[in-house]
Amino acid sequence: MTKPDGTGLNIVLATDHDADGCLEVKRWLREYNKDANPEWMTLLRDEQQSPAPLNLIARPIDESAGEFAAKVVGGLIATTQRHWLRIDIMAISPAHRRQGIGKKLLLQAESIATSRGCQHSFVDTMSHQSPDFYRRCGYTQVGELPDWDSNGGSKYFLIKKLADT
Repeated sequence: MTKPDGTGLNIVLATDHDADGCLEVKRWLREYNKDANPEWMTLLRDEQQSPAPLNLIARPIDESAGEFAAKVVGGLIATTQRHWLRIDIMAISPAHRRQGIGKKLLLQAESIATSRGCQHSFVDTMSHQSPDFYRRCGYTQVGELPDWDSNGGSKYFLIKKLADT
């Protein structure tokens, strides 16, 4: 039966009953990628190339005791993989913002990533979050998805070169 678009295709939203079909589509892509870029596919199967967590927590120093306080005032959640640092989340407690904590966390993450062999850093952030912070820290915008949140807010993709190859 030919559809109105003349293709003879029946395109439907997949359900649980279509799981085998979805697995087949994924298999086709893996086979294509293996033929097109075998080195990349070998790296993906290498457990030593799996993403390594790089999670940082910032705590203030308790001046009276000369040690770190238990209270967390900021953190950065990231991974390193091959030559890339990927920053997933960075947040600072509202009472401690604009005191340089974010910059210190970012610099520490970049330093650790460089010691792991990373040459680049990647982050995505929303227009209402921190794109200007990352730009001030040397990140370059390489992409934008306008109206990402369907409320006028854009999502930005930024990268930074950490080290020469």
